[in-house]
Amino acid sequence: MIIKKVIFLFIFILNSINANSCCAEHNYRLFPIGEFNNQVVFIEFDFFRFCKDNKNKPITPENNEFWIRGVVNLVSYKNDTLVLISNIDTLNLKECICRYSKQYKKSQYESIIEKHYSKALLIANNNVGFRIAKPSNIIFNDSLNTKIQETDSTFIVSYKSFSINILNEDFSSCYPSKVIETRVYNTSNFKITVIRLSCNYIMPEAIEHNNKRFRKIDTAFWKEKASWHGITKDYFKVTNKTLNK
Repeated sequence: MIIKKVIFLFIFILNSINANSCCAEHNYRLFPIGEFNNQVVFIEFDFFRFCKDNKNKPITPENNEFWIRGVVNLVSYKNDTLVLISNIDTLNLKECICRYSKQYKKSQYESIIEKHYSKALLIANNNVGFRIAKPSNIIFNDSLNTKIQETDSTFIVSYKSFSINILNEDFSSCYPSKVIETRVYNTSNFKITVIRLSCNYIMPEAIEHNNKRFRKIDTAFWKEKASWHGITKDYFKVTNKTLNK
């Protein structure tokens, strides 16, 4: 994990040399897809979004060339940690040349990422004994169950059974304090709950879009509006059904 953080810090520094730091965003996503050998299997997206100058025009929130760089991995949950199964791909893609206000609509993220997601799902499915997960429930922008506790040394986001100290995370100009997604998946032996923290709530048009894509594992990933100079991250809990009977 330390090596991984160093690699992404290096990528971030390189990006900052050629990009406007105000556009920098770290995005970490976890998508449970099933279980194998009594372990939950995830597709992991870990990337930075940044902006380049477009046609020698000044970079502003209204004039950007959006890029994503990072990795896609297949990982499993074992002994309270994520273990790398295989690196699927390295990302270096252009989302769009667009105004910041139009980034969500113009982004090519979904269509480009689909091949990486599908590749990881195929690799997992090729293992004899792999059992695919079923999407169970998804909730958006749940402020009712979110509580914030702030002191001089802590900024804790509490959400049901989750408790996360944001000061332990790398962030830029905003605390990722809003629970924008709660996703529940089921496999034969496990219930997996994923919450997603961000600086801003999800837009109504995105909620409708994401609800449709969450109906089956094959499409259970989606694009999102860029978080200006921030961080968006998934956290998860795995419950062993056999131990709770």
